[in-house]
Amino acid sequence: MKARHIKPSKVAILLLVILTSMSDLFAQRQTLYLPILQATNAGDLGLALSNPTLSDATVTLTARGFDGQGISGQDITNPVTLVIPASGQRSLRASEIFGAGVSGKTGWVELAASTPAVKGFFILFDAGLNFIDGAELVSTPSPRLIFPKVSVTRDSTTDITFINTEASGLRPTVTLYDNAGNLTARNIFPVEPFSGFSGPITSLVPVDRGFEGYAVVDVGSTPFDRHEPLVGFETYKNRSDIALLSAVPDSAVLRTGFLVHLASQSGYQT
Repeated sequence: MKARHIKPSKVAILLLVILTSMSDLFAQRQTLYLPILQATNAGDLGLALSNPTLSDATVTLTARGFDGQGISGQDITNPVTLVIPASGQRSLRASEIFGAGVSGKTGWVELAASTPAVKGFFILFDAGLNFIDGAELVSTPSPRLIFPKVSVTRDSTTDITFINTEASGLRPTVTLYDNAGNLTARNIFPVEPFSGFSGPITSLVPVDRGFEGYAVVDVGSTPFDRHEPLVGFETYKNRSDIALLSAVPDSAVLRTGFLVHLASQSGYQT
């Protein structure tokens, strides 16, 4: 049986195709969104970023206020570029990223990563660590967000945050449904470019105490004019503790899912 010899020209072409494909892969970038920025005793922010690749990665962070303007001032560096070492990670508080001057500021952060392999999450906590919770960074904005747990009680009101990540203004509709699926309230809330809202649900729509249900924020896009500008999350309190839930985009809506953890003993209940 004769051995087949591959011509050097074919080997060169094959290597060129492989290298081109690899360079295209590494040239891809990713935008992530941190929907809340705060650095106060009442609520501080921690951010963790990981890079599982074999090369260093860069992440450029740009902080904006809820008015859409870049956050600036004394002792503030914005934007900031971080280097995430190969197979490494960085964990920083807001003031360690943007400088001590960011203390007391609120807003949100856009993260531009040099590779789509970079992932991250954030946590919110107070100075005494009486509460702490977090969620992963958002990678895909949506035309519609569902806030699955909204309540207005005597002790607390659900806070929601949503951001317009686009350079054009929006007029999203905010709708409340009770747990039986009945429409309870609806309002239009204009949002300027790169701006957002963060506060109690009662600041968006009128609702009576005792409400239990969910909220939907929808920009009303169509297949012919599809905007995907929204990212967001919500928090609700039980005494001093909080729970943080990412808003659910259309792409994450399921007919069938799995409850991955269930507890109903020793003072804990799912």
